[in-house]
Amino acid sequence: MEMMEDEERREDSHVDASSTAKTPNPNWTRFGGLHQPKTSATKTSRLGTLREEDSTLTPTSTLSDIPTITNAINGGKPPRNASADMPPPPARAIITPEVWNDDGYFDEKITVENEREEAFCVYRAADIGIIPDGDGKTVTTTTLVCLHGCPYSSLSWAPFVKEFRNKCKTQTKVEIYAIDLRHHGESISMRDGGSDFSLGRMVEDVAMILKHLFSQTEIDRKCVLIGHSMGASVASSLALREDMWTKNVNDKNKTSLAGLIVVDVVEGSALKALPMMSLQLLNRPTSFRTMRDAFRWCLGFGGSTKSVESARISFPSQLHQKSEGNSSSFSDSNSEREDASSPFTFRCDVVKTEPYWKEWYLGMSERFLSAKTSKALLLAGTDRLDTPLTIAQMQGKFQMVVFPNSGHAIQEDEPEKFTQVVQDFLTRYVQN
Repeated sequence: MEMMEDEERREDSHVDASSTAKTPNPNWTRFGGLHQPKTSATKTSRLGTLREEDSTLTPTSTLSDIPTITNAINGGKPPRNASADMPPPPARAIITPEVWNDDGYFDEKITVENEREEAFCVYRAADIGIIPDGDGKTVTTTTLVCLHGCPYSSLSWAPFVKEFRNKCKTQTKVEIYAIDLRHHGESISMRDGGSDFSLGRMVEDVAMILKHLFSQTEIDRKCVLIGHSMGASVASSLALREDMWTKNVNDKNKTSLAGLIVVDVVEGSALKALPMMSLQLLNRPTSFRTMRDAFRWCLGFGGSTKSVESARISFPSQLHQKSEGNSSSFSDSNSEREDASSPFTFRCDVVKTEPYWKEWYLGMSERFLSAKTSKALLLAGTDRLDTPLTIAQMQGKFQMVVFPNSGHAIQEDEPEKFTQVVQDFLTRYVQN
């Protein structure tokens, strides 16, 4: 009995030591997993009834000063203190993943292939806010094209899509396309053979996908590009492609560029953060033993989002689990499929994106300001503008909105306010 008590005391002392370690991420390793001391306590929190709770694992104070790789890649903004803004769920909290076709998210999942037989996944939400004219036909169609950041997926836009449906105030038909960029999410067929994350390649991918999708119907479109971080760089470059936006009235499918919205990325801040990004890769886990551990990292140490509801739909799409030679994810099932012998790993290998970081953001401010359309810049902080954007903002060349209580993924952290801003933008600059 005394030997058992001594062993428990040694285990407790180990936990206490780890929680005060000087390493910026003491409880995670590059091989995943989380130390979870056993306890018989049963408590109730805002997440529901917990079977076991681990209250010893909290982010160290150094985390507020060291940005995670996710936030560093997507604009260089250090994360807020996770323990103050949004404490991670307890180790035994039950969080069930959601899937793309749950009520209020997307209606259709489309696969588009290019000439190299590379397959891309696109989620579509259709027939939003239809108001017919006297002949029963819709007046016009507004198409929102959403491009995610690295290493997110297209389901990062799911909370926004759901909110947009519920509070749609448009006077026209709206459709939303969310695209998994190459090597992200379900666009995985090319992952085994390559690691090309170049800006030019991703712009060509999106251009090919949109031309294919738009050719399926003969309607006039007003297209609004919405890009988050890495996706914002792609959107800014795509906005300059004249071959994408037809001006001939005789064309069957007239598609005009009606808006460009950039979400939480500024060229100057991103480039200044490049030197520290490589170091942050060492603090990023490569796998998790369970999906519960993955959620805990996402909402706490990882800082991908501050919202539990957003994490349920968005974060599982970034992971896959290999079991008996097969790769499975949560994108097509409501059940939590876990194999204790096989860890969850990230679909996007962030290490392979490192050679392209500078290319993504260099010259982005110029591309954004050169786009001949209505523009908006949505930021999570006021200290992000570089000199060209500051001058242009003072001259009224684009609309700027700040979300001071949000993390980097504004569309996930504050979907209600984000949706309101997008709808106001459509009403003011697009549909009128």
